[in-house]
Amino acid sequence: MKNGLDGIKEDGFASEALWHDYLTVAFQLGQLAPYKSQKIEIVTEQEMRRYFKTDLPYWVPNTDSHRPDGFTKFVTNENQNRIVAYEVEISTKTPERYDSLAQYYTKLQQVELVFWLVKNINAVEIIQKSLARHREVRMNRHCFILLDDFLNNFWEAKTYNGQKPQVSYIRALSASCPTDVLCLSSPCPDGLVSDFLSNLAKGRNHYKKMQNRK
Repeated sequence: MKNGLDGIKEDGFASEALWHDYLTVAFQLGQLAPYKSQKIEIVTEQEMRRYFKTDLPYWVPNTDSHRPDGFTKFVTNENQNRIVAYEVEISTKTPERYDSLAQYYTKLQQVELVFWLVKNINAVEIIQKSLARHREVRMNRHCFILLDDFLNNFWEAKTYNGQKPQVSYIRALSASCPTDVLCLSSPCPDGLVSDFLSNLAKGRNHYKKMQNRK
C-alpha cells in the first residue's frame, strides 16, 4: 500500500493517544458521522500530519507553528466558507504554553470559531486568561465544552464563551455556521449516539484507571 502512495510527508497511520484521538473524532465528526454533505468538509489532525500542505484542500489554514486537532469547513446558505478549528485539551498545560496558541489564532483570522474540549472549568479559566493577554484575540470566537459534560451529553453539552444563557455545542455550531448541520444531525440514528456515549464512557473509565496507576 505504501508503494502506491505518493507525497506522504510522514510515515504512519496509527493513533499514539487512543483516548485523545477518539475524543477528537467524537468532537469533530460526532452526529455528522452517518452523512455526506457537499456543504461540510472535514480535515483531521492525522491528515494534516501526514500530507504536505499542497495536498490538503485549499482552504486549510497554515499549520506551520501549530496543528489543531482538526478543521471543518461549512458552506453557508449564502455560499460563504466558514472554518471551525478544534482543540482537545484533556491535560491542563501551564498558562505560558497557551500563549503560543493565542498568538496562532490571533493571526488565523479566517477561522470563524475555535471549539475547545477541556478537562474542567479551571482549564477554561487558564486558557481564557492566556487569550485575554493578547488584545487582538476575539474572545467570543472561542467556545469551551467541559469533558464530563461532553461524555454525559455528547453534542448537547453546554458551551462556555460568555454567552448568556449558555447554548448547546450543536446549537453554537449551527448558529455560527448556518448550513445543514442541524437538519443532518437531528435525524442522527439513536444507535450511533448510543455507541458514541457507550464508547466514551468506557474510555473515561479506562483513562481514570490508567491515571490512578500513575
